[in-house]
Amino acid sequence: MINTNNITKNATEIKRWLDLLENKPVSFFDYIEQDYLTDVNIFDSEKELFLKGLEYAKEIYGCDEKVALLRIPGRINLLGMHIDHRMGSVNPIATHSLIMVIQPRTDDKIHIYNCNQTFKPRSFSINEYLPDLKVTDWDGWSKHQLKLRIQQKKSTDWTNYFQASALYLQNYIKREGDKHFPELSGFNAVIHSNIPYAVGLSSSSSLVVGTAMTLMAINDIRLSEQEFIDFCGTAEWYVGTRGGKGDHAAIYIGKKGNISHISFNPFSVRYVPFPRNYCIALCNSMVSASKIAGARSKFNTGVANYEIGFKLLRNFFPNYSHKMEYLRDVTPERLNVSEREIYSMIKSLPEKVTRDELNKQFPENREFWKKIFTTHEESEKGYWVRDACLFGIAECIRSEKAVEFLKNGNVLEFGRLMNISHNGDRVTEIIQGKRVPFRFRAADELLDSLIEKASSEKDNEAYRLYQQPGWYAMSCPELDELVDIALETEGAAGARLVGAGMGGCAAVLIDKNKLNNFINRVDKYYYKPRNIPLAVEICFPVNGAEFIKL
Repeated sequence: MINTNNITKNATEIKRWLDLLENKPVSFFDYIEQDYLTDVNIFDSEKELFLKGLEYAKEIYGCDEKVALLRIPGRINLLGMHIDHRMGSVNPIATHSLIMVIQPRTDDKIHIYNCNQTFKPRSFSINEYLPDLKVTDWDGWSKHQLKLRIQQKKSTDWTNYFQASALYLQNYIKREGDKHFPELSGFNAVIHSNIPYAVGLSSSSSLVVGTAMTLMAINDIRLSEQEFIDFCGTAEWYVGTRGGKGDHAAIYIGKKGNISHISFNPFSVRYVPFPRNYCIALCNSMVSASKIAGARSKFNTGVANYEIGFKLLRNFFPNYSHKMEYLRDVTPERLNVSEREIYSMIKSLPEKVTRDELNKQFPENREFWKKIFTTHEESEKGYWVRDACLFGIAECIRSEKAVEFLKNGNVLEFGRLMNISHNGDRVTEIIQGKRVPFRFRAADELLDSLIEKASSEKDNEAYRLYQQPGWYAMSCPELDELVDIALETEGAAGARLVGAGMGGCAAVLIDKNKLNNFINRVDKYYYKPRNIPLAVEICFPVNGAEFIKL
């Protein structure tokens, strides 16, 4: 439950915040496992974050103005990639920090400032963007708003993430058919962050979560944990992507020193201790992962592959359709079938299909296809639904097995699942010393072989569903290279891209005792040949979003 008293209860003068930070800094950093506070670099980095944010706020508001402090982390999802919107479980850690120095307002305006001068100050009134009557189709309305912003060349402005939460919340509390509703009170905020931007750590979702928490606290709106996570996931559709709620859940309910195993429908979270002798080395490829232009379209095409494949599975197998509410349900356990049957179901899907073929072969689903097609540009290559669905089904199973391995202390098996998962995103590989394009195909021959060999649960372990990478193809050559360098290094248990992919970072689960050797290797073989600075950060699990207490 969001504590709606935090804005007033934990607001004080900026000069007092600065004094507390200088003289009682440890109380600020309760969200970090105490072991990490002995690391001077981590301590100083977090202290500097708050100092800069408060100093900038002092320039704008003055030192006597009362403000509240909200800290929101980013996230690194270690396993359970690209499946939260299929209701598959995820296994993230919350990490890094974004802070908001908040000053409540009495009107519906939101003024935002950023210590990073790349992001210019912005201001908007919540209700100027909403129609008089309640929006009953948020999906359709938000798609239309995206088209308008693209026409106005405003589709990538950082304001959109604040608007996503603010507009959705105002619409959320509006009664259908009633023009008169409680008008939200807005806020002023200074933003400062050490979450790397556009590298797959979900800094954008952190803004959505932070805005929602702020507005609900100011306006005394209470939601349960699950309701809040659902709220944020749906609100972010306004930005233009059609992702799930895993990022928002990880950001909101992370726990220091733990990996969060988060499941949906029904919602649940289990905390599993992060392996003590390991850490996450986050390697920035220096390729931007912003969800703009073609990147946004590619992201939504991946979601469309799932949507199309799952629709066809329900059409082809009506005897199972009552058990298949989401793609994550296409498993032996949920359908009470053998793995052979799951492979046969996947084989029933077309390897590739075009929009024209879908409309001609399945005209009864024409309206369904039309709705999916509006989210992205049509690819000349069509939809590779079989490859994507094999990845998604297998990844859902891998995500569940991850908990079993972690609880048993089997870090190497957990890492191996990360490697298989990345292979499902891989677009290049090394053959005879050269990096060449990689292409996985869930062809008939492969599936026939898997059907034949997956006859025993104990034997032929390599042919089990969770061992199959499938192909979602969201990596890039640079990320593949970072992963390959990592896996050639002693002490690396697993590595894979993080976030939506197409650039950004690779996360490496590495033995702490081998960390220096790993950093030297990745610098020698990736960063120095490109003449770019070393960009490796050591990450640790922190608490989820919370107001800083006095």
